[in-house]
Amino acid sequence: MKVQLTDRFCQHAKSRTAQTDYFDETVTGLALRVTAGGVKAWTLLHGVPRKRITLGRYPTLSLAAARSLAIEVKEGHTAGSVAALAETYLKSISGNRSASEVERRLRKDALPIIGHIPIRELHRRDITRVIDSKADAPIAARRVFEDLRAMVRWAVARGDIDHNPIDGMKGPPISRPRDRVLTDSEIRRLWQRLPETEVGLVIKFCLITGQRIGEVVGLRRAELDLGRRVWNIPASPICSPTACLIQPIALARL
Repeated sequence: MKVQLTDRFCQHAKSRTAQTDYFDETVTGLALRVTAGGVKAWTLLHGVPRKRITLGRYPTLSLAAARSLAIEVKEGHTAGSVAALAETYLKSISGNRSASEVERRLRKDALPIIGHIPIRELHRRDITRVIDSKADAPIAARRVFEDLRAMVRWAVARGDIDHNPIDGMKGPPISRPRDRVLTDSEIRRLWQRLPETEVGLVIKFCLITGQRIGEVVGLRRAELDLGRRVWNIPASPICSPTACLIQPIALARL
């Protein structure tokens, strides 16, 4: 929906569905994305092919600041922002198995909060704000901290910034390892009650192999040596996420 955004409109904007994008009539591509839960973030559709990037959250990033930042991004003047750095970093790790999860966490948990900050002005308190926003999800907080730390180290290594503001920073605590496992009878009951759906078959495959869900849904047929009954897990994917998901489902039906 295209509207003439004003401070008053942004303040009272609500989502009509799960999320609604209100595109600015002043700056092409700039949109205020509002979720059903009331979270508001600035996004920008830009480039060829068109790609959506997150600029920051409202009201932390005001309408005027969002417009200025959007114009700078379109003119190529924000190569030093955290959001711009993230775009380059995500391209560099696109061959990793975990790339999609890293991208999801950065776009969902980090960039809406600190994406607009120039990378040379990034401070530990900015990382803390990201961590604090996930206070009710300690595992997610730890993961996004590790993602940001890896991204900033990568930026230092290639010369985007001269020093690492996160270096030496103590991240959120790692959750305590679980000491509870399913008994044989519990596994048997779970197995019998799992539906013959894609999700049910993937869970069964996890039970059979003892592998994590992320490894199972990333399984490709090329990784299997059925003659030797060996599963070789490579360092990077060779198929799309959709194609990867089909493989363990098909195998679980065997």
